[in-house]
Order: sequence, then C-alpha cells, then structure tokens
Amino acid sequence: LGSLSQLFFDNLSTLLGALFALQGLGNVGPISVSPDVMNEYVWGRIVPGVGISLLIGNVYYSWQAVRLTEYYGRQYTAQPYGLNTPAAFAFVFNIIYTIFFQNGGGDASFILGYKIALAANFITGIISVALGLIGPIMLKVVPPAGLMVPIAGIGFAFLGLEQLSYSIAAPIVGFNTIMWV
Repeated sequence: LGSLSQLFFDNLSTLLGALFALQGLGNVGPISVSPDVMNEYVWGRIVPGVGISLLIGNVYYSWQAVRLTEYYGRQYTAQPYGLNTPAAFAFVFNIIYTIFFQNGGGDASFILGYKIALAANFITGIISVALGLIGPIMLKVVPPAGLMVPIAGIGFAFLGLEQLSYSIAAPIVGFNTIMWV
C-alpha cells in the first residue's frame, strides 16, 4: 500500500507540474494560447493519454510479475511504471516551449510544439525498444559493475559540485570551508 501511494503521488506531482507548465503558455500576453485550444490539448488529449498509458503499463508489469512468480515459484514484485519526471519537463521546456516561442506563439505554435513533442516521444520509445533488445547481449559482454560506474561517477560529481557551489556562493564563509577540505 505504501509503494502504491508513493507511485501514485509521484506520478500525480509530475503530471500536475508538467500540465501547469504547459498552461503557463496561456498567460504570456498577446501571444498566449487560447483557452479552448489549451483545454482541448491538455485536458482532452494529454491527461487521457497519460491515464491510458499508466493503466496499460502497470497492468502489463503486474502480469509479468505474476507470470514470473508462477514460473519460478517465488515472489516477484512488479517494476513500478510511471512518468519519467526529467523527461516530462525536458519535453515541455525544451521542445514545446522552444517551438512555441520560436514561432511567435499562438495556437498554431502550441499545436506544432505538441506534435513535435509527440513525434520525439515516439522516436524515444523506438530507441528504447531497440536498445532493450540488445541489452542481454551487452550484459554478456560488459560486466554489470562496468555499466554502473558512469552513473556513480555522475552522482559523485553532482554531489561534490553541489556542495562546492554552496561554499563558493558565499566567499567569506565558503573560503574557510574550502581551506579545511
């Protein structure tokens, strides 16, 4: 129950954040998206599409876990299926916003940005499926630890640089901290 509520609220917060970011294009002055177009696309297409996707994805992952449990005779947990938060905001701000403002705003620019974001999402899915097919081959050739080292390096670099940036942001206080390190 705890995992289900965490997954629900994680997806809900990502969805609401992305939707409110999109609705921000309805309040940018004379180049705003009309309320009718905004409501049609946000509440008439995006929200139902996300709902169907979450339902199908979670049912499929649950079916996989049940199938593995029956086959191997031990409990398996379904992989949580949900919205990818960084990708959702990347698509909104880097694709839809960019297309919207580069084309002068308005309904046509918003619809064009929406269609390009859909195409980009589809292409991302094709790439994910293609790479997923070669994943078992990669695991036979490359040790799993070798695949996780770049992720760990990025994590350590982010953590270290974040702390360093706090120290450098306030030179008088930060200087003493840097000298001790």
